[in-house]
Amino acid sequence: MSSVAPQIAVLALTVVGLAVGARLFVDAAVRFARRFGLSEFVIGLTIVGIGTSAPELVVSADAALIGRGDLAVGNVIGSNIFNLALILGGLALFGAIPVDRSAVRRDGAALVLATAIGGVVLLDA
Repeated sequence: MSSVAPQIAVLALTVVGLAVGARLFVDAAVRFARRFGLSEFVIGLTIVGIGTSAPELVVSADAALIGRGDLAVGNVIGSNIFNLALILGGLALFGAIPVDRSAVRRDGAALVLATAIGGVVLLDA
């Protein structure tokens, strides 16, 4: 039972470190963007987007370097599924999501095509 306490302490410190690091990263991104006259929209789409994707990139690169390409592919696919489900599901909790029919046809076709291409590529594995 005593060996659990250090693990809980490490977990707690990790969560605190992650929260502090995330706050520092966002604050630095805002200062950077303001220094170069960028809008907050640009901050959200690029700088912070890169920062949130960096851990997935590191995991995928590490997996690929040790010969676990399947883990890298699973990380990418799982992350995309989770992000889509979380964002769309979260929005749907608050009401219907208005979507233009032409956008559904265009984007839906692109989504189906990209999924099919991804499936064909994965058949090689």
